[in-house]
Amino acid sequence: MTVYRVSRGNAWDEYDIAYLTEDKLTEYLDAVYNSPWMEQHKRNHLDGINETEKAYKESLDRYIQSCNFYLHAPKNGQLSKEASKNNFNQCERKIVETRNRLQQIQEIKEEVINWSKEDWLHHAHYNWEPIRINDMNNLERPDDDRTSEDWM
Repeated sequence: MTVYRVSRGNAWDEYDIAYLTEDKLTEYLDAVYNSPWMEQHKRNHLDGINETEKAYKESLDRYIQSCNFYLHAPKNGQLSKEASKNNFNQCERKIVETRNRLQQIQEIKEEVINWSKEDWLHHAHYNWEPIRINDMNNLERPDDDRTSEDWM
């Protein structure tokens, strides 16, 4: 019979919840996964990704507007050609970086949408691992005083 140690929390602040057999573990994890708390956790995570994507899209629009300004600034006499060109190149670089980041966010979003039950539980910092009870092969034997390192 396998017993699982169920814990929750980050590695530095983990606490034990229970020690369960495999059938009870399945029941417990199903209950946690179908709980309103987990639904809220999933919704919050996806909303956070969407908010980040929205912020990057707004930044992209600002950079595009800035590029348009610097493209037409020398014609209107607002900036010198050299200053305009330098600022345009910086904006263009920012546009490329922002588009790359938006692509990464889209990939993350697609991955998160396809997460399984186990992935969501691990993301919520639920961990379970099998443990061995009464493992006779790995018992520590007490020191025999006659062969102790202190006496040699």
